Amino acid sequence: MCDTFVATPDCTENQKMIFGKNSDREPNEAQAIIRIPAGERSEKTVRCTYISIPQAKYTYEVILSKPFWMWGAEMGINEHGLALGNEAVFTKIKIPNLDKPKPSRVSIKDNGLSGMDLLRLALERTDTSEKAIELITNLLQTYGQDANGGYTKKFYYHNSFIIADPKNAWVLETVDKHWVAKKINIYYPISNRLTIGSDYDLSSDGLEDFAVQHKLLKRGNKLNFRKAFSDRFYTYMSKSKMRHRALLNSAPPSGEFKLNHAIDLLTSHYKNDHFSPRKNYGGGSVCMHANGFPNPMHTAGSMIAEIGNNRNTIWLTGTSNPCLSVYKPFFFRHKTLETSYFKEPGKTADDSLWWRAERFHRKVMANYQIRRQQFHDDRISLQKDIIHELKALMRENSSSKALEEFSEKTLNTHFEKISEWEDLVNKTSFGNRLHFLYRNYWKKLNKKAGIQL
Repeated sequence: MCDTFVATPDCTENQKMIFGKNSDREPNEAQAIIRIPAGERSEKTVRCTYISIPQAKYTYEVILSKPFWMWGAEMGINEHGLALGNEAVFTKIKIPNLDKPKPSRVSIKDNGLSGMDLLRLALERTDTSEKAIELITNLLQTYGQDANGGYTKKFYYHNSFIIADPKNAWVLETVDKHWVAKKINIYYPISNRLTIGSDYDLSSDGLEDFAVQHKLLKRGNKLNFRKAFSDRFYTYMSKSKMRHRALLNSAPPSGEFKLNHAIDLLTSHYKNDHFSPRKNYGGGSVCMHANGFPNPMHTAGSMIAEIGNNRNTIWLTGTSNPCLSVYKPFFFRHKTLETSYFKEPGKTADDSLWWRAERFHRKVMANYQIRRQQFHDDRISLQKDIIHELKALMRENSSSKALEEFSEKTLNTHFEKISEWEDLVNKTSFGNRLHFLYRNYWKKLNKKAGIQL
């Protein structure tokens, strides 16, 4: 599950495009943030998650947040300020691979591109939102989206995207090889649900015939994409309505949206004052916490991009649970994500930022309300300091080198703070009132990940 939004320049305080996304995945599915430099490509094909397709002659520099095992990415941005996020959407059109046996990570028969593959390909190969739509829809027609998006469990779905560049933003929603797209002129969130009705600006050829063929539209009637294709049961079970409403209702008035609002949205919980992941919480919050059967999904990564005509700032946690983490700034043509200490996470616990923070986060979640409070003020203060210092550097028109050093400094500071905060929470008991099922659920996950609390 995921939540994505965009606020166009007309809606923001600094007249920049602000893009944000939380990527919700399985709890042990570490998410890497990586930078891939631009350059000419000599190879004839590129291996995506499951299939190979012709390689482009040149690809742009990209910064991605991606599941560690996957070629594609959950969200990212390229050097031209083009940002994308994709989400699963549930439709009435059956996906053929649902009848396949449980896939293996080693041997898998999926014969299409995943939504994450489509996202990365668009970022590597296009420089505007309109070109991204054209590329994604052409790839969709050629290869389809018949690809498993799950990690340890098979998970097939269709995809929606928010696509934004410095000037324009679009929402693109798909069903099988068909699609509609709508230009966004205001703040717009999506949360694992089809949102476009009859007011789309672009659509695939033969879309209405496709709907008629599947008895979802009477010939001659106007197509409402959402009503025709949305699957009610899975859309309802994903708690998408609750999360989508939270993003809509919590947004500031038009013209006032800024970075702090994006952070507040992505770190928010449903019924925040009473939130506790160990209770019968069903996944209805934007910052998502896994707790077993009621909700097996976990916010594994979070991203905010401030996109302008000059310098773009990419804010990434590089960790799960943004409510327990800190957004750190990254920039293009910097080697911050290539430094020796910043390693990509693997399948099990290691010394990467993601797993180092994850071990700490799981200690907090064992007694969330009390343990989070022990470092909450310091975490908020750190986030404010990072934002304040970066604004000062931007006002001074600091060099690229100064920004790179500041980015590395924030990474080092977060590593140090994790150790400091962990020492604090270690002084508090796990709590004697943990529900057996919740405790047992995390015990099994920790064992698989090689985590000892």
